[in-house]
Amino acid sequence: MYSDLAEEILETIPLAISVQNPDRSLIYENRAMKELFGHAPRKMCYNRWDYLEKEGDHPCQYCPAYSMVLNKKPGRVVVKRNDIHGKEGIFEISHYPVIDEQGKLVKYIEVIENITDKMLMDMAPENLDKVLSEEIFISIVRFGNLGGEVVITEDLPYVEYPREFLVKESAFWIAAVGQGNYLNEGLYGPLPVLDLAGIVSLGFSKVMHSESSDVRFKGKDYVFLLIFSPEKYLPLFSDREKITNLLNETLDKMKTSENLVEIDLKDLKLNLFSVIQDSIFAEGKNKITLGMLRRE
Repeated sequence: MYSDLAEEILETIPLAISVQNPDRSLIYENRAMKELFGHAPRKMCYNRWDYLEKEGDHPCQYCPAYSMVLNKKPGRVVVKRNDIHGKEGIFEISHYPVIDEQGKLVKYIEVIENITDKMLMDMAPENLDKVLSEEIFISIVRFGNLGGEVVITEDLPYVEYPREFLVKESAFWIAAVGQGNYLNEGLYGPLPVLDLAGIVSLGFSKVMHSESSDVRFKGKDYVFLLIFSPEKYLPLFSDREKITNLLNETLDKMKTSENLVEIDLKDLKLNLFSVIQDSIFAEGKNKITLGMLRRE
């Protein structure tokens, strides 16, 4: 497939690169990819994780190809993994589609970059507050009587009309996680945010008492605390258990969903930042303690 010159160039590039068919079968891997994940022959891209427990025999849940195959646009995700040598790192995995003249996806190029040093710099205490206060935002929505109502929100610089945007997002989350009569609770996502490339959302759902919710809920309301973030900062939210505990404690202080307007989002965000920093810098400043990013 490749000329000698093209392969020689790819072999010298420090980024880990592979070329794959739409079914994830490998056509080519360069030297950097093999240095990260081993030289053992493999048929499918996910076979590279064979050295990790319970991994390597099925497509990764976070795989960017899921969305790329559907929309034929580049996909990207950030994950925490060990390489073949057992070294822990944060990796950015990007997929770029190769489209033929008929608009058919014929193959795609995968690029994996170790961004551990950059992420640790962004997450350092002296930088983290600025990153999270200027790029990550919180909103609280509820089912209410309209199937999607805004309770309280920070300003959302991502969009021109934040409240209209949040009504659509709340209906999306309620339908996706609630699934009709099943009001599932917990921390879900990340999910892509429609029409906002590179922005994702996490949703914490909770059933609360209500004085004005839909009569079908019999005094209950379905509430979502939404966190909007650039995709590159998703590793910040990998300690899902601690974040879930914090959000549960915060919402439990409110007697009804109507009382959620009393929540101080600035104070909540400071508490969230504290949990994130404790997770990242536990047992030493350069200790990575971020969990694997997975869809739920």
